[in-house]
Amino acid sequence: MSKEVENILVVAPDCKESLNLSSRLRTQGYQCRQAAGGFQTLSMLEEDNCEIDCIIFIGDSLEEMGTQEAIGHIRSRWEAEEICIFHLSENKAHIFDSISLGANHALSGENFNDVVTRLKSVKLK
Repeated sequence: MSKEVENILVVAPDCKESLNLSSRLRTQGYQCRQAAGGFQTLSMLEEDNCEIDCIIFIGDSLEEMGTQEAIGHIRSRWEAEEICIFHLSENKAHIFDSISLGANHALSGENFNDVVTRLKSVKLK
């Protein structure tokens, strides 16, 4: 039985960017939380009552840990069917690296419509 994405963690070093995307996703019916860095993201995932279905990384440089390193740590513990990972970046080389590390989707830029379309297509365990 597959389920759709409901709970999203938006990770960005810029609080304004994170809040902006989260606000827009809430209008589409998603529950959103924010994190500023890789360690905070991993800590939130390890909480006992963690209900995060999807993580959206904005950019490449996070507080304490880069996006690719965070993706690698997440994939070492959770499969792509358990937690979906998006990476939004202007750096095409980093996008390819993210896919090879296990990101489900990597997009150049922050086109909101592309993000929502792909979110709607995700099916998890």
